[in-house]
Amino acid sequence: MRLLHKGIRMNLKKIRRLMRKYGLKCPYRGPNPYRRMAKAIRTNAVFPNAVNREFVKGGVRKVLLTDITYIFYDSGVCYLSTILDAFTREILAYQLSKNLAVDFVLQTVDRLVTAHGSTLDDTTIIHSDQGCHYTSKAFIIKLSDNKFVQSMSRKGNCWDNAPQESFFGHMKDEIKYEIAFMKTFEEVQAKIDDWIDYYNNDRYQWELEKLKGLKDEIIKSITGESVYSKEILAPLVTEVDAKVRELEEQCSTAEKEIADSTALLKELNASYNEIISWSNLYDTASIESKKMIANAIIKRVDVYSGYRLNIELNVNIRQFLIGLDEKEPSLFFTA
Repeated sequence: MRLLHKGIRMNLKKIRRLMRKYGLKCPYRGPNPYRRMAKAIRTNAVFPNAVNREFVKGGVRKVLLTDITYIFYDSGVCYLSTILDAFTREILAYQLSKNLAVDFVLQTVDRLVTAHGSTLDDTTIIHSDQGCHYTSKAFIIKLSDNKFVQSMSRKGNCWDNAPQESFFGHMKDEIKYEIAFMKTFEEVQAKIDDWIDYYNNDRYQWELEKLKGLKDEIIKSITGESVYSKEILAPLVTEVDAKVRELEEQCSTAEKEIADSTALLKELNASYNEIISWSNLYDTASIESKKMIANAIIKRVDVYSGYRLNIELNVNIRQFLIGLDEKEPSLFFTA
């Protein structure tokens, strides 16, 4: 076109031939693969805004906000999906991914259900923007299967999901420069894990009466000193109770296993002592007695070795059997 406006008329094929000859290339803006993917999974399923910026009205585990953010590090970029309780400001579930496939958003929901399913019900709202991941059929079906209410911000309005956007802002303010120099995805994952644990359990927040989480409020609610009612904190208390019961069951199971192991160890030690007493009689026994002793020892050792509770004793017995094999090879072919 530049040649044409200068009054030079030239065939397009000749221009291409000359460009190839002199190695000239015209910059070409290729298609964005993520844009194609977004177009492929996007649907017209836009849900109404059920939250309407009333983030704490329902109480604990009632309004859950979700979004995706880009995490840039030295070797590239990864993507973080989170689900935040708008009332407690706690990150209930998150997933870091190397790509933008919809799977990691679905995995975030799965983690939410696994960790907090006992405190969620059919009134729990999952609120997001109108991004292609959240309008995809897979995500809609995932929420429907778990009986969650789906809600979406108005198009292009980040204030409708403000607490979630605020979380990403605080996180990046504190760790983005450190992450920028990390070489591997695993390093980024470890840093994200550490910071979210700090955010949930050790970071004081103005919105929570300058507390770090609502654990103190659970205790205060029992004595009536909390600024929040027992009804609002009830789902959180239920969740804590469920975790306590789970730990009690694990402790009970561990105690039973310890008791069983102790009894088994006593039984095996008795067998070992019996083997030693037989070995002491071996040198003075008759051929038939030697056969009986050797076969009895072999049977005991087969049972004993299967548990491997005492390696030192095991080695001693094996060495004794090797000695028997050298003295009387025929014994070990006896049925």
